[in-house]
Amino acid sequence: MSVATPYVIRNGLVKIATVDYSALFTKTRLVPQVSIQTFVPIVPSGVVQDVGPAVWQWEVTFSDDWTASTGLAAILAGDDVSATVLAVVMAPKAGSTLPQASFNIVAVPVGFGGDVGTFSTQDATFPVVGQPVWSAQS
Repeated sequence: MSVATPYVIRNGLVKIATVDYSALFTKTRLVPQVSIQTFVPIVPSGVVQDVGPAVWQWEVTFSDDWTASTGLAAILAGDDVSATVLAVVMAPKAGSTLPQASFNIVAVPVGFGGDVGTFSTQDATFPVVGQPVWSAQS
């Protein structure tokens, strides 16, 4: 019997358009959305199910970086960026044997501001174009 090897998300990697933004992220997760259709007729032996293809989303929480024109929040807030396709490379634990995922996202605007007395972070969900590609970390 094989034993599971859980891991802690730590010392990860997030690159967007070749810029390393890893220090800004507290959450990075690829999530598949899968549609399942079930046909249930009046006879139990006739049940049919169909599973559609995965449609991926990238869920993130990151610190607002407005300090430079290359800051992630500043880039995503630009009028000319919305609907731009950006390349992303993500690894939950850099330098480990875990794979990395490479994928493209559609840029969408993100929030601004936050709660008093706390670091300003934003939660965002980006649509993934096509399917992620899993590979050994480079």
